Amino acid sequence: MLSVIVEEVMDMLLFYISTVVKSAAPKAYNLDMGYLMKINSHIFGFIEHIVVDGQTATVTGWARNPESSLPANKIYIRNRLGLVIAEVIPSIERPDVAEIYECSTLLMSGWTATVSASQIDSQGMVTAFVIIDGEEHALSGTPSFRKAYPKMFAGFDLNTLIQRGLKVGSNFSMQPDCFIDYSHCWLISIGDNVIFAPRVQIIAHDTSLYIPTMSVKIGLITIGDNVFLGNGVIVLLGVSIGDNCIVGAGSVVTKDIPAGYVAAGNPARVICKTSELVEKNSAIGNSSVFDNSFTIENGIDNEMKKTMIETLKSSGGIGYIKRKLAG
Repeated sequence: MLSVIVEEVMDMLLFYISTVVKSAAPKAYNLDMGYLMKINSHIFGFIEHIVVDGQTATVTGWARNPESSLPANKIYIRNRLGLVIAEVIPSIERPDVAEIYECSTLLMSGWTATVSASQIDSQGMVTAFVIIDGEEHALSGTPSFRKAYPKMFAGFDLNTLIQRGLKVGSNFSMQPDCFIDYSHCWLISIGDNVIFAPRVQIIAHDTSLYIPTMSVKIGLITIGDNVFLGNGVIVLLGVSIGDNCIVGAGSVVTKDIPAGYVAAGNPARVICKTSELVEKNSAIGNSSVFDNSFTIENGIDNEMKKTMIETLKSSGGIGYIKRKLAG
């Protein structure tokens, strides 16, 4: 009975350190966590990080067999519904773990598993466990969760720009080769549920008059909620794009676009209401609508591809895939 109480107390201490001390003082976290890991023989490992990158998510951590002082044979990943979504064998060097336990045989105790992003919610709700002598043992820890974004022109990533002052709402989706003005990113605000297609450029400064005036023109850029910017759209300084807007591919936005409108062209001009475009495209037959299984990330096979092609041929060449915006 006493051993059970001690184990529960140790688990509570580990949880406290992993959620509070880690963020406040990394050095103290490393010291205290290492000490607790070493004295608590019930620690089988940790699930540490979840990074969502497009349609996939990477889950990382380490695991051991306390009885043999060897890495665990296999790690199992469960989603929030309790279903096993991945199995992985430790194969990554973790000198920190080997050092904490003073055991060189734990050097290769690290692991990484790749799963579909659809299995991960916005809180990163997955768990990991090992099976030793037929008994299941959960790995400890609350994994950190973050979303990765494609590298942009000039080599900067979105998280770096956010640290510099760029404002980005929830459920932002950005395709490769976009450019967000890294030298004036704090002047840019992006709302919730915004999608950037490939090669979108957001430019908050203008250096064209630098030689005659020795000055650089700058301006705020505001992009509202539920906005889609098509492939190659350029948004220039001083522009505000309202909520629920769509900007067509190749457009150059030089003036404000009011909420609820579709704009296109160079320079971009309002052409209709967003609601009108939605209504026009909602009159589709069931034969030209595909569910989310007809996608690469969900394992579309050759037979399904053939079905898609034949169905589109019979419905004028245009169809739709019903899918959820990735968070």
